[in-house]
Amino acid sequence: MRNRYGWLACSLLAPVLAAGFLAVGWLGASTAWAGPSDALRARFQAAIANPGSAAQEDPAELKDYLLYPYLQAARLRSDLRQMPGAVTDARIARFLSRHGGEPVAAELRVAWLLNLAAREQWQTYLATTPQAPDDDLLRCHWLNAKFTLGDTAELQSIALDTWLRGRSLPKACDPVFGWLAQQGALSKDRVLQRIDAALDARQPALVRYLARGLPDALARPFVNAALLQETPTIMLDRLIDSPAAPVAWRWIEQAFDRIARRDSATAMSRYDRLIKARDIRAEQRAMLRRSLALGLAYDRDERALAWFADLPADVRDEQTLEWNARAALYQADWPEVLAVIGRMPATLADTARWRYWRARALERLGQTEQSEALFRALTLERDPYGFFAADRLGVTPDLGPQALPRDASAQAQIMNLAGIQRALELRTVDMDTAAIRELYAAIEDLNPSGRLQTGLLLNRIGWYAPSIALMAESQQWDDLLARFPLPFRERVDAAAKDSGLPPDWVYSVMRAESLYDPNAVSGANAYGLLQLLPTTAREVARRHGLPIPTRDTLKQADVNIPIGSHYLAELNERFDGHFLLVIAAYNAGPYRIPGWLPPREMDADVWIENVPFNETRGYITRVLYNIVIFGWRLNGEPTTLDQLMQPVPARLGESE
Repeated sequence: MRNRYGWLACSLLAPVLAAGFLAVGWLGASTAWAGPSDALRARFQAAIANPGSAAQEDPAELKDYLLYPYLQAARLRSDLRQMPGAVTDARIARFLSRHGGEPVAAELRVAWLLNLAAREQWQTYLATTPQAPDDDLLRCHWLNAKFTLGDTAELQSIALDTWLRGRSLPKACDPVFGWLAQQGALSKDRVLQRIDAALDARQPALVRYLARGLPDALARPFVNAALLQETPTIMLDRLIDSPAAPVAWRWIEQAFDRIARRDSATAMSRYDRLIKARDIRAEQRAMLRRSLALGLAYDRDERALAWFADLPADVRDEQTLEWNARAALYQADWPEVLAVIGRMPATLADTARWRYWRARALERLGQTEQSEALFRALTLERDPYGFFAADRLGVTPDLGPQALPRDASAQAQIMNLAGIQRALELRTVDMDTAAIRELYAAIEDLNPSGRLQTGLLLNRIGWYAPSIALMAESQQWDDLLARFPLPFRERVDAAAKDSGLPPDWVYSVMRAESLYDPNAVSGANAYGLLQLLPTTAREVARRHGLPIPTRDTLKQADVNIPIGSHYLAELNERFDGHFLLVIAAYNAGPYRIPGWLPPREMDADVWIENVPFNETRGYITRVLYNIVIFGWRLNGEPTTLDQLMQPVPARLGESE
């Protein structure tokens, strides 16, 4: 149920005030960001694009600019590349003495340490970094500095702790590791300890490297374990054919689980052969069966229920119970759905998801009064499953928006923080990564109320991604105006009209993809507000006569929104207007959808629950949640889900 949070009266900025971090009076009670002149910003941007040398002089106006340290740092990095030596080292040392604890110094500090190591300036390196860094490369250089200078008093302990990390380490560590070996510190037991750590970290190449120094009889089980991680199916077949081949059972179990999750049929074809080849205990066999049951459920195989039914209670963890229930839903075995939910721990069964499915099962079993009572209770919750419940009852979801109190005085003090001012100015001059670093460094010591007020302040300014993140951190969900803003309105309306989509579709996908951050770049190299892959974006742009984008222009709302909207419309046409398939395809790729279609027409909610990718399943429910609220934001009434939750077809005319 929605929580209604009252305003917590507390000392908002006590830690910051005590530390003397406020530049009181800069903006007074105002929370608008004006900042320096556009001319000064342009001069700074031109200078940092071609920084030159730290030796050059600048006009007083530029020196007084609050981002001038970023220009200084850029020049020092340039000097480090062009003319490393004592003069540059002294300049960097002076800069770090003034700014060492600020985000502006982080990149320069790392660059300087790497340069000092390359020049073997070990005394300066240690003076700059008296404690062993966490970063592997910097730590290796630190160890090498200690070793080269003969400072070995505590070196063995720190070096051994580093060596025992379960991953490959930079070659810079080799001299110190060689010294450890000469000292007799790398005993057989420690080698075995590192091998175990490497196997736990799934570093099979390191395991095989370390095993080369062991007698074959001792090394063979670990080499076999490494091969199970590298090529699980091939190596499992070898171990089935060679029952005496040594390997710890847990690595066989891990490999079998990986195979089952990827391809349950492949795992199924090895199960009987594996248990015949290896003398295993009942609990080990149970874990194999658990892996198979889960794999069959991920593949939506009707045999999954039988395999779940055969599992002993001690391997029925929450993941197993949830997928058991999903398999029962997929097979429309409603009594089994109820039975499995009944076996869930209360903390799981009482979530909105599984209360909804309990109501659905009761509904299908004819227990209408009980099911309606559960559905009505769920409609009081602003949750995807609460919205599903409202759809079942044919009622409008109760959003219950409630604005959070804004503390103008506190926000003015936050705005006066030097780090906040730098963050806002960095964002203004398109240095977004540095802006985020400055923002979170500035609010690190704020208490929860202070961080929440920061989020509300950023909302007013229009910096939505960190604003929404800070409200979520505070678990404040009721301020829907702040959590679901409508930036880029004209562009969204125009793109929606041009592509034939409702604007709430575009906004719902935008919020789910990027939290309104035009500069967002995903790990898969998708860009901008609607997270478009460059190749896909170029193809869509050509088909619709739009300007061909680059990676940089995809970060522009005027480019990204029209292309993303047309791509969404193309998917809508491709999947015959089945909204759930469109959204699943937008997240996971359209080529996956045919394999996810059911053997028979299926209720939309059942299909969503059985989407095999956790990320995509969560994405679909998040977009549906968003679309209900954006309907309210755009039209004054929450979007109802009945037209979007149509049954999922068994097959489509298009097969790709």
